[in-house]
Amino acid sequence: MTLLDKLMATDAFVALGAGLYHGYCQAKGIKMDPNSFEASTLYGPIILMGGLNSIKAMNGEFGRPIGFVPAGLAGALISGVITSFGMFVGYNVGLHS
Repeated sequence: MTLLDKLMATDAFVALGAGLYHGYCQAKGIKMDPNSFEASTLYGPIILMGGLNSIKAMNGEFGRPIGFVPAGLAGALISGVITSFGMFVGYNVGLHS
């Protein structure tokens, strides 16, 4: 497991946690300033995962040639799905607590 893989795994946990937090806050009606640190935790993991996946593509770690832009988009999509799942779970926890 390379350092990039470890960073991507850590980023996935951060994305899940950010989604849980934001979903819970939405369910409880807690407003967040879009320019705050809390708001940046929602989009930061998505941007970071896209960048890390692009670096992996540039290093040739996928075993076949793939452009860094499609790899970055795929990484951002994966992180977005993880964050959305966290928001879904966090929202439901917030509704039922």
